Amino acid sequence: MSRRAGFWLLALALGGCTPFRDAPTYRPQALQRARPSPQPQDASPPREDTNPDAERQPMTLDDCVRTALGKNRTVTIADRRVLIARDRVSEAVARTLPQLAVEGRFTSRNNDSGIQRSPASLGNQLRGAFAHATANRLLEATGFDPAQSGATGSASGGGFSGTFGERDVWTAKASLLVPIYDFGRSEYTRQAEEGRVDVAHHDAVRERQNLIFAVSQAYYRVLEAQKIKTVVEESIRVVQRQLEIARDFLSQGLVAANDVLAADVQLAQRQQELIQAENNTQLAIATLNRLMGVDVTQSTEVVDALEVEPWQGRFTDALMLAIQERPDLASLRRQIEIARDEYRATRADGTAPRIYGFADYNWSSDEFLLNNEWLSGGIAVQIPIFDGGVTIARLKRQHKEIAEQVDRHDEKVDDIVLDIKQAYLNVRESAERIPVARKSVDLARENLRIVRDQYGQGLLTSADVLTEEDRLARTRTNYFQALYDYHESYARLANNIGAEPPPSNETVEP
Repeated sequence: MSRRAGFWLLALALGGCTPFRDAPTYRPQALQRARPSPQPQDASPPREDTNPDAERQPMTLDDCVRTALGKNRTVTIADRRVLIARDRVSEAVARTLPQLAVEGRFTSRNNDSGIQRSPASLGNQLRGAFAHATANRLLEATGFDPAQSGATGSASGGGFSGTFGERDVWTAKASLLVPIYDFGRSEYTRQAEEGRVDVAHHDAVRERQNLIFAVSQAYYRVLEAQKIKTVVEESIRVVQRQLEIARDFLSQGLVAANDVLAADVQLAQRQQELIQAENNTQLAIATLNRLMGVDVTQSTEVVDALEVEPWQGRFTDALMLAIQERPDLASLRRQIEIARDEYRATRADGTAPRIYGFADYNWSSDEFLLNNEWLSGGIAVQIPIFDGGVTIARLKRQHKEIAEQVDRHDEKVDDIVLDIKQAYLNVRESAERIPVARKSVDLARENLRIVRDQYGQGLLTSADVLTEEDRLARTRTNYFQALYDYHESYARLANNIGAEPPPSNETVEP
């Protein structure tokens, strides 16, 4: 029975229990809407909402960012990595604390344990008889009865044999190990793990900044797509009106049939552009919804972004602020410190001694033992002498890794300089394009009015009117693209800096 119980205990220990063994059962909301769950037969039908988006208000950029920070899984994953890094710190601290282990063992053998001596000569037989008599006197003095215990002894021929243990023995042991001092190895390891917590925190901050920029970019792309769609719809109305006028003039014999044909071709082209504009709008909204962590099929409305005063800051101020505030730069600087702490920990582990105390409690079911339970303990010093060169090779590798981390930091600084320079130029370019595009729109609108008046007087053809209409549509599209390009470029500059760009009247101290 005892052996069977030990077998089941071993099987249970090896089997274990693994979390998250089942496959993920996540189902996107788009499929949940497409396939609603079946309702019981006696249940009342669900109330249909005639206008599900009636209570949904247009969202500002801050609303979209707030929703994304609360629902996007990228932020959740980054925050979980911070918690994982903190758990590793707890593991490093736990290695410096006393450790207690308990061991239970069952041992069974197929024969008796004991001693046996057989003489090879007469002199040896006499000495064996003397040894046998002495052993019996010792056994009698200790209260040992060979007849009761199963031990056997014999002086026949001067030999002696005896059993001094049971075949089936249960033993138990409790061990306490107390680390005393390891010359900084544990401390450097703990510092390295704490550094990884800082790295994970900086990475989480950077993930939030990247998410904010991605949401801003998608937000302005939605506005741009909607404005372009509006431009195309207004252009269609203008072309339809021109087509009606051309047909009316054709019926009166005032214009040729080519005027009507040109308007028909322009109208067909605008209708194709409208289809493309509608698809671009839906795709932009779906992209924004994906970043916010909501259903991609949800109809999201956003608040328009108007013209603002252009940013007039300086490139050097933006660059110095980026070097101070960029979380990924802070992460790289912290990784250099981590590499140095790991180098010190390896050096202490391979060259410095380790001092620790130990204490054991033992128990055995063997009745042949003089004491079935006993305590032992002491202090030990472990001194590394030679490990085959592993420590030396590891120190060389870690020394190179420190240099690599320094190079990565410097390379990242150079990349940031280029990114900020590009974003700085894009902000200035898009800011200068806005007033030019606005004037172009005013000019194109006035030209269209003049041409339409001249067409009504029979001075121009329908193709001239359609040309000016096309020019007006292009200039309006260019204006909206310049406007939202500026907002996106400013958001990119803020993301490259890692903070709000400094104004022109503020100088950041290096």
